[in-house]
Amino acid sequence: MSLIPRPAPFAHPAAPRLAGGLLVLALAVGLAGGARADVAHPDEEFLTSHFAEIDEIAPTWRVTAGDPEGAFRSMVLLLEYRAKALNELNERTPLTQFDGIETQDRFEDRLVRELNGILQAGLGDAPDPDEEDALYFAAVMGDPPPLGAAPVPFMALDHAQIAVATVSALDGDPALDGATARLLADRFAAQSASYYLEKRKDPLAASASDNFRQGAVVVRMRCPKDGSNYRVAEQKRQIRNEVEIYTVLTLKCNVCYEPLTLDFPMEHVSRLNRIAERQGLKGKPTGVRPTPGLDP
Repeated sequence: MSLIPRPAPFAHPAAPRLAGGLLVLALAVGLAGGARADVAHPDEEFLTSHFAEIDEIAPTWRVTAGDPEGAFRSMVLLLEYRAKALNELNERTPLTQFDGIETQDRFEDRLVRELNGILQAGLGDAPDPDEEDALYFAAVMGDPPPLGAAPVPFMALDHAQIAVATVSALDGDPALDGATARLLADRFAAQSASYYLEKRKDPLAASASDNFRQGAVVVRMRCPKDGSNYRVAEQKRQIRNEVEIYTVLTLKCNVCYEPLTLDFPMEHVSRLNRIAERQGLKGKPTGVRPTPGLDP
């Protein structure tokens, strides 16, 4: 029985669609006023340091995850590591700014991959829980935020955090024993992690996730002047070096109206465009005009 919420539609104007087997993209050349947008610069020192730490710690997580109980303990350790690392990152590069968000997403992508391996190994041939137990667990958990059609890493990890919190809420509840609650938490977190990875497994799926992620970046950003959120005032596409495709979002603070322009390289779509160039395809990515002034 799946506990994962059904994907909800996402209304971001950059959402891709398929036509003739290729992604249809807006290719508006040039920016208003000729200005260049800001590309995120992730904290490479933070990522290098923490990826090395994960390389050292992850084998211990995997060894512990020999059964559902061990997998749950490893999941808790991974989430504790995540919280500590994000607190450190926020002090270095605020998680409400473009560079901090980019760093967070790269770091958490690695954690989701580790978490999925831990949970799949721990669940193994574990029997399916009783349906009434699963329903009771879901009722206590409530409705977690939907992952959507193209989730971002923090969403899958937040689902794992919700699963762990549900186990804590059920502690001592005579209606559901602790071992069953932990098994259900493992299953819910595993569904969310594997769903995220499923949406990243090929270039077309990854392109959809990249488009969704642009909106997920915007809703997490805050104006450094007043802490307010932003809205999307304008969206364009650029082609650079003939085949490299970028999405350019112009934002405005909802309070001080200070503009901010963000530059998102569309790596997977650019790869498709390079393939189309090499093969001389007629149906290369072409334009769909975005709708300006919409919030993500």
